Amino acid sequence: MSIAAGGASPSLKYDQAVARFPWLDYGTFAIPDAWADVILWARYFWMQNGDYRQSMKMVASYFVTGLDFKDISDEEREDYKDFFKESVNYSRECVALGCDFNAYGEVIRTLFFPTHRSLRCTGCGFEQPIKQAEYEWKNFDFFRKSPCPLCGQRAGEKLDRVDRKDTDMSKVRVNRWDPALVQVAWSAASQQSAYWLRIPATLKKQITEGVEVVIKDIPWEFVECVQQQRDLELDPEMVFHEYHRDITGIMENGRGLSPAVSNFRLFWLIQTLNRQDQAIAIDYITGLRLYSPAPQNSVSTGGANSLGADPMLNRGGNDFVSSMRAIINSHRADPTKRFTAPHPVSYQFTGGEGKQLSPYDMIAQRKEELLHASGVPVNFYKLNLSDQGAPMMLRLFEVNWCEIPAMYNRFLQWIVNHLVNSFKTADCKIMLKRTTVADDLDRKQALMSLMSGNQIAPSTALEPYGIDDIRAEIRKVFEHQRILAEEQQKSDEEMQKMQESGVLKQMTALPNASAMAGQGAPPGGDPSQGGAPPSPSAMAQQGGGNQSLADLEAQAQSIAQQLLPMPYEQRVPELKKIRETNKTLHSLVMSQLKDMRQQAQSAGGQQMIQGMAGQQPVG
Repeated sequence: MSIAAGGASPSLKYDQAVARFPWLDYGTFAIPDAWADVILWARYFWMQNGDYRQSMKMVASYFVTGLDFKDISDEEREDYKDFFKESVNYSRECVALGCDFNAYGEVIRTLFFPTHRSLRCTGCGFEQPIKQAEYEWKNFDFFRKSPCPLCGQRAGEKLDRVDRKDTDMSKVRVNRWDPALVQVAWSAASQQSAYWLRIPATLKKQITEGVEVVIKDIPWEFVECVQQQRDLELDPEMVFHEYHRDITGIMENGRGLSPAVSNFRLFWLIQTLNRQDQAIAIDYITGLRLYSPAPQNSVSTGGANSLGADPMLNRGGNDFVSSMRAIINSHRADPTKRFTAPHPVSYQFTGGEGKQLSPYDMIAQRKEELLHASGVPVNFYKLNLSDQGAPMMLRLFEVNWCEIPAMYNRFLQWIVNHLVNSFKTADCKIMLKRTTVADDLDRKQALMSLMSGNQIAPSTALEPYGIDDIRAEIRKVFEHQRILAEEQQKSDEEMQKMQESGVLKQMTALPNASAMAGQGAPPGGDPSQGGAPPSPSAMAQQGGGNQSLADLEAQAQSIAQQLLPMPYEQRVPELKKIRETNKTLHSLVMSQLKDMRQQAQSAGGQQMIQGMAGQQPVG
């Protein structure tokens, strides 16, 4: 970047310009001038700065919610949901769309529509799918590898390519393109664009070599462009292009500018601090350990060999170094080994002040500054949303990044429009559901209250809780009720079996209304009948079909009193016979049996049973 570009007068010397104009700092001179360099720097920042990358990905992921379809039937809605969730994986594509937009400042997408590619014999017209045909790829065309099974056309002859539209909508895919590989011609008046794709080098190599997985279904326009060594002109209707719009005067050519350019100085400063931190970690963390002979003060006034003299005065330094090196190496091999030094040793440690020198606080401060400059609240990045002001912060965050969900909705609608044109699917309006993270508990409770008062639909009240398929939830409720009824019936039957040896047997000793009314009658039933009383199923057949409700209730009570003392194995067949004879009477009998059991288990019934515990049951 030149000094004149920075605002300084060209007549000033370099050092004078730097001193007078503070914005001509070190980072400014590293700012790229060419748009292609901006793309490379944006990619480098994304790959090398983990905090920046993760924060931008969190922004892209925050707005990916469930799908909402308008003006279509339930069956068509399910078909679209299966396509976007299983075939396209819309959540992954939307996150990738947001990441590219935040990193590069623009996104370019196209759609791949499946094709059935076959190879046809030029002699007899025999046609085979390319997956089954034996061919040789040469000079960007197909040639026969073996004779034709019908006409015997010899190997080496050319095969005709036949492409047919595949009606399997699940094979539709979204193609992502590097903005650096796409040239755009833009009209400032009509706001229309034309696009040319420079085919990536890897794809060119695969087409030239005839890689099977590539040439079996790739659009033939790619092959022709590689063969002719030219760029591929894209149909503007088939291109989804969104770019970041800055203030007027910047990138007014239909292209987007990476937001990383505005924060280039911060990236440069953070990287400079990281480099200094790395140097400190290398030189000042471990420290330096020194070993030297310990000095000894002489206690004698004699010569060098007198008692108490320094023993190192008559020894060379090489002996000390070699002996200490041997001890250190042996200690590294066996840390528990003990050593003997031939003379006193002095040990010193220097360095190791890297923790005090590390610019950790400065790096953390600059990273928070980068997050703020990129539009990401620090609490959002740290997932600290426990403050009372978090809902308001999230609302402001959503407003600040409103272009991201709007871009997602346009992208999804663009896909639907092409599906309608190519596969004649139902035309509908699609969009992502609004985010619900910022919704507080008060709002959710208010929605539930309105739903209980039938003032709003259940789908509206349950939407903040992630429940969007009301029909599926209703089916789950009915299934739960069915299972609950089955388990309740099993429990009742088990209770009846358990009561057979207890309460029900003792109930036979209790006086009932018919027994009290017929005291003194001979055993075996009514004297007028001259025999045993009829069975419950036989009693159910008496009375005919013109009985009143009161007569049915009296008959049900009489039958229930006779059924209650019966063992479970005898009572169940009688109840089945009654149900086959008269379903209404069967319902009344079951109700009477239930009431009798409850009365028997009440406090008064328990006292009566306890008072008659010593009696034996009749029959």
